[in-house]
Amino acid sequence: MKMIIDELKKEKKNGRARISAMIKWEDCGRPDHYIYFETGEEFEKDLTLSAHPFLVGSLMPAIHFGERRIYTGAKLCPELRHGLNIAMSWMRHWFGHEVIALETKIKKSMDVRPPRAATFFSGGVDSYAVLRLNHLGFPGEHPWRIRDGIVIFGLEQDDPVVFERVRNSLKRAADEIGIALIPVYTNVYLNYRNEDKGFAFWFYKFQSSALSSVAHALSNRITVASIASDYGVADQWPHGSDPRLDPNFSSAELRIRHDGVSLTRYERIKLISEWDTAIRHLRVCNQFKKYGREVFNCGRCEKCVRTMLALVSLGVLDRTDAFPMKDVSPDMLVPINRRTYAHYVDLLAPLQKRGRDDLVNAINERLAECDRKEKQDRLKKKVKEFDSRFLKGRIKKINNHIHKKDAKSPGKAR
Repeated sequence: MKMIIDELKKEKKNGRARISAMIKWEDCGRPDHYIYFETGEEFEKDLTLSAHPFLVGSLMPAIHFGERRIYTGAKLCPELRHGLNIAMSWMRHWFGHEVIALETKIKKSMDVRPPRAATFFSGGVDSYAVLRLNHLGFPGEHPWRIRDGIVIFGLEQDDPVVFERVRNSLKRAADEIGIALIPVYTNVYLNYRNEDKGFAFWFYKFQSSALSSVAHALSNRITVASIASDYGVADQWPHGSDPRLDPNFSSAELRIRHDGVSLTRYERIKLISEWDTAIRHLRVCNQFKKYGREVFNCGRCEKCVRTMLALVSLGVLDRTDAFPMKDVSPDMLVPINRRTYAHYVDLLAPLQKRGRDDLVNAINERLAECDRKEKQDRLKKKVKEFDSRFLKGRIKKINNHIHKKDAKSPGKAR
C-alpha cells in the first residue's frame, strides 16, 4: 500500500499558468486530492512540470498521517532522493516517524540552467533581513545575489482580496529593492490547514518542505532559493524549518538554503531598522482578518508587539506607519511561550539602555510566568507518568469524578 503521485499536467486555468498532480492516499484512508501551483501568465515559462514539487510537498504529510510508501512514475533527481531520506531520518530522530520508501525512477542527467537566486518574500523581519544580508554581501553581478522574491497565497491566509493588497504592497517594496516579485498560488498546505490545530503540523514538520515545493515548481527560473531562518544559532531547536533539515530538499538543479541563521531576531531588526524600504513596508502580523486597506499589522498580537518593542528599543517605531501605534505600553504585552522566550530576553538590555524600565519590568514578569508554567507542566507530566505506571490511573479517575461532580453542581456553567 502506498501514496501515489499521478496525473501530472500543465495547463492554463482562470488566467494563470498551473501545474498539478493527483495525490492518492492508501494507508491512512484520506480522500484523494489535487495539489496545484499557479502563477501569473508572465511567469508561465518558469513553472516546471516534474515530480519534484509534488513529492517534496507531499512527503511530510505522508509520514505525518501514516503512509508507508510513496510512488510516482515520474523521474526523480538522485540528489533530491538522497536528501529526502536524510530529512525523514531527522523526523524519525526528532518525532519518532518512520522512514518511508520512495518508489521512483531516477533521472540519469541534470538540467543546466543559468544561475538565479530567489528568496521567499513575505515582508516580515526575517525575509527583509535575508535580502539585506544578501545584497550587502553579494555584488550585483554575483550569481547568488537575490533577484526574485516569492510571495505565496495559501499558506498563512487564503483571502484573495487581502492577498492582492499584500501583493501590491510587496510589489512596491520589491520595485524599490530591485527584485522581481513572483506570486504563487497553491493548496499544498490548504489541504491540511483546517485540521492543523495551533499550526503544530506546519510549525514542527511542514514549513520548509512546503516552501521548497514552491521553489521546485519554479525551478525553470531559479537555481538557489533562500528560506529565512526563524531563530539564531543559539536558539535553534527541532522544528519544520531547521538548518539541519532545509538543505535536504535540494536537487542537483535547485539548491535550498537556510538563510540568516547567523543573526538573532533582534539583530535582524537592528539590521533593517535603518533601511527605509523595509521599515515602511514591514508586515509581521498573521492576523490577516484585521488588516486595513494599507495597514498590514494589527499592533496587538504577540508578533506585532514583540516587533514594536524591538523598534522602540532602537528608537525607530515612531518613524514608520507600518503599525497603528507609535509606542508600546506594558499592558500590551501578552503571555510568552518557549518559542519566543529568547526573543524577549534579547530585548531587555536595549530597552533598559533606552530608559524603558516599564517595559523591562513587564517583560521580566512575563518571562517569570513562562518559567512557572513550564515547571507546573513538568510536574503534571511526572504525576501523570507515576499515576499510569504505579497507581493504574487512580489519580486520573479521581480527577474525572471531581470534574463531573462540579459540572453537575447548581450554578455551574454548562
